[in-house]
Amino acid sequence: MQCAGFCVKEIVKKINTLLLFTFIVASSYAVTVAPSSLSLNASRLHASIRSSPVMLSCPEGCTQLGNCNHEMGNCECPWPRRGPTCEEDPLSLCYDDPTNHTVPSCGIRAPKNCECYKQCQNLHCQDSNGDVYNCEHELGRKIGEARCFLYRNRPVDQQGSAIPKKGKEVVDWYRIPAQGWYVWKSGKPRWWWDWLPFKQRWALRGSYEEFVIPLEDCPLNCTSRGVCIQEITQIKCICRKGFKGLACELDDNEEACWFSPTCNGHGKCKSGFCHCDPGWWGLGCTRSSAYALESGSKAVPSRLRLRIYMYDIPSEHTFPGEYDDGVYTRDNMYAAYEYFIKYFLQDWDVRTENPHEANMFFVPALVYFYAGNLGNPLPHLRKVVKYISTTYPFWNRTGGRDHFWWMTGDQGACWMPEDLMRNPIKLVHFGLTGSNLTWRDPPRDLHLDKEYGCILPERDIVTPPVVHNKFPNTGKSIDLFKTILENRGSDARLRKLLLFFAGAFQMTDMMYSGGARQALNTTFQNHSPSDVLMMQGTTHRYDDLFLDSKFCVAPYGFGWGLRLSIAVTHACIPVIIQDHVHQPFEDILPYQQFSVRLRVKDVPSIVSILRSYSDEQLAVMRYELWNHWAAFLWPREAGGLAYNYTIKALRKRMYNYAAEYYRL
Repeated sequence: MQCAGFCVKEIVKKINTLLLFTFIVASSYAVTVAPSSLSLNASRLHASIRSSPVMLSCPEGCTQLGNCNHEMGNCECPWPRRGPTCEEDPLSLCYDDPTNHTVPSCGIRAPKNCECYKQCQNLHCQDSNGDVYNCEHELGRKIGEARCFLYRNRPVDQQGSAIPKKGKEVVDWYRIPAQGWYVWKSGKPRWWWDWLPFKQRWALRGSYEEFVIPLEDCPLNCTSRGVCIQEITQIKCICRKGFKGLACELDDNEEACWFSPTCNGHGKCKSGFCHCDPGWWGLGCTRSSAYALESGSKAVPSRLRLRIYMYDIPSEHTFPGEYDDGVYTRDNMYAAYEYFIKYFLQDWDVRTENPHEANMFFVPALVYFYAGNLGNPLPHLRKVVKYISTTYPFWNRTGGRDHFWWMTGDQGACWMPEDLMRNPIKLVHFGLTGSNLTWRDPPRDLHLDKEYGCILPERDIVTPPVVHNKFPNTGKSIDLFKTILENRGSDARLRKLLLFFAGAFQMTDMMYSGGARQALNTTFQNHSPSDVLMMQGTTHRYDDLFLDSKFCVAPYGFGWGLRLSIAVTHACIPVIIQDHVHQPFEDILPYQQFSVRLRVKDVPSIVSILRSYSDEQLAVMRYELWNHWAAFLWPREAGGLAYNYTIKALRKRMYNYAAEYYRL
């Protein structure tokens, strides 16, 4: 009878998981199935809020270069332009071809006109109070590493960044002074030591074998969309963001407008900016409606369903531009927010164009574009928050408690100052928490919150990073788990290794990984069982070793790590050794059913602990991995449901905030 009961449970469970598998493989991956009953809720919601459609007009001539935002009645301009009709160009001296203003650049890899770099610093460092550390963009902070030239006997407005011919002494060359906020005198850098040595002139930064040459020396003048480079054996174009090809003659919309390469079918991608058809605006041309509260009405958002309003932030405050000359791709493992934005733009079951019915607000700050992984995110965030709090009423209504943004850097929100830490919801990959923690020395002017560390679990959300591009087999998880499903928890692999880890140990830095990696190295450095593999550094066999192992260690490093997601998507039971660290979607997923959680002090006993699991128990745990692996993967085409879980987590935060579940 026990067997019969067990079999019945297994059959029911198998039917349920088969249905889920069918959904993942065959569906169009709709984010939320909107029940018909919700239409009644939505109609009641509109009726109670009493808001009316509105379409404000913009200054005449706006749509020649920009989009009319009919909600605000102003012009959305392509970066870096601004003004009522996008007529102002703050980087007018930063074009590769001054006669063809396609895309300007503040890049420091290729030299530019010194007056261009003055414009760049004015653009990126306008609120820095004379301290380059407080520039909002990495390029503003790194201008001190640039080289520049000035054309002789030309007024400032006739200077430009067209590369002069080598050997013709029509320019003077300088290095930008690196002593903080540099001072210009008579249009030139300050001191005689700012003159640039001859061997560095025309050279790409960091190279003495690649030199910039005039555009006319390259095929089709690089179509005025790039920099012409002389290498030892060839001449080539380095294209600006949004273009590709030997002469930069082709559009690269997939990279430039990653959020919507087709601009939602209602516009054209122009180097990261969607120039929309009349009547459309916003990121990816996804807005076409606007609303205003009726006179005497007050917005009281319903809690019946999650409704998120995304701010339309002008490009002068946030724009996914190039990072440097010819450098505009990102390390994809930090790109979870890109997947979120791409899916959210089309998710009208959750997204709303009516901010008065919204119960949560998405602030699409682009922290990684502006600060990279380890840069200072605060200048960019402060600028964005200043804009939304002075332009809209919603931030000030709650102090930002119903607002959220992404921070995917290694240490996430760990060093946020109190005014930005306390209220907003942060979506991060690193969930370090706990009171009075001694961790890493913080960057200057920032501090680790002594009450709860880097996140408050009831408020903030830990999400998985992107792993599929680094480990190809993660894109084959559907096939792997189909086999596990068919074999009731076994994937038909021998999995000869009991335990596997490969990576750095950093024995001299005990703060690294919270001591977990060091404990592993100490435990196994003198004696390692034949079925335990501990490797210092990386290996090209990562995928195979994860597939050959029963258990895989998932520590952190200087911040969040990839190994939990890799282990899950390879059906290797993760051994999580991360004291005080919350894992992705930990308040949603039943980690105890598909992982092993150890403290650092348990590491000396790790082998005996893992050997205590029977094959039958491992099969059950691997079966549970099947139920939840999709939460750790972002691309829908690979079966990923990380976006869906993120929306579910946001829905919980909506209720947590309303119920005062956490103390500010």
